[in-house]
Amino acid sequence: MKAMNKPIKLIALAAAAAVALGLAACSGGASSSVAGSDAPSQNGQSAASSEAGKSESASSQEQSPGDSSGTGSESSAAGSQAPSIDEPAEGEQPGQLIDIETGNAAFDQKFKNNPIDQQYLKEMQNAISNVDMVTVSEKYTSLWKTEIEQAYKKLQNLAADDKEAYAEEQAQWEKDTPAALEKIYESAGSVGGSLAAVNAASQTMDYYRTRAAQIYAELYTYDPEFTYEFSAG
Repeated sequence: MKAMNKPIKLIALAAAAAVALGLAACSGGASSSVAGSDAPSQNGQSAASSEAGKSESASSQEQSPGDSSGTGSESSAAGSQAPSIDEPAEGEQPGQLIDIETGNAAFDQKFKNNPIDQQYLKEMQNAISNVDMVTVSEKYTSLWKTEIEQAYKKLQNLAADDKEAYAEEQAQWEKDTPAALEKIYESAGSVGGSLAAVNAASQTMDYYRTRAAQIYAELYTYDPEFTYEFSAG
């Protein structure tokens, strides 16, 4: 109500001045008075409309899947999380290696420099055809299987107190392997074409490589100087 006092007083003074001058401006004064009284109402409606627009805009931003403030932070968070070392990431391109992060930076660096990966990358660079890439992946799948077997034996010899727990863990992994491989084949097959076999072979190698990394990470806690079975020489 305080906001309307000033316009009304000005209008009243204008009307009084019109009468004093002998002008028949009563109707005009009334019109001006109405217009003056409507102005605050229109301003209020405009403000309300503006606030409603802001509210709708804020609501649409919160609900929109494309909101950069929401999905961006989630993507950032997802990107900063360590990948699982039990399964290969879906959609990995043939010839690429999954980064292994176990929470132990010293081990992660040691594994990153393992001779199997170094030799694999060299051979994959020389693989020209899809058949060549499948052959390379299958070769290194076999090598990683050997690493799993040898690393597990070393772990069992050193981890006397936890031998049973590691045995149960390995048994569970072996039990889950057929289903995991079937999932890999189905996923690769959905791509279709000549790349299906390439993807299946590459992801299968990743599967065994990640299991080897897990066992070696456990072995590292007992023997940081462990060596790999494979030797490029």
